[in-house]
Amino acid sequence: GTLAVTRSIGDEAVGDAMMAEPHLFSKTLQPQDQFIILASDGLWDVFKEEDAAEMVQLAISSADRPEPNIAKLLVQQALDRRTPDNVSVIVVFL
Repeated sequence: GTLAVTRSIGDEAVGDAMMAEPHLFSKTLQPQDQFIILASDGLWDVFKEEDAAEMVQLAISSADRPEPNIAKLLVQQALDRRTPDNVSVIVVFL
């Protein structure tokens, strides 16, 4: 109840509970890569990477074109699985 994310970075009252360092990694894309899922930890708290990717893959393989609301579907699934955190999702098709 005391943490406002917009002002939490550098807020001395929160101490080490909040860090300003994002989780970053790099990966060389391969020709077979079709999409990237960018999501907050609210999704990853309740989804394994493989399960989220499979859901996106099913949505794009079962239609003539990619499902326009696949990010919304992932968010809803995370909420249905009772994620304890906020959820933001963007699916980038390559």
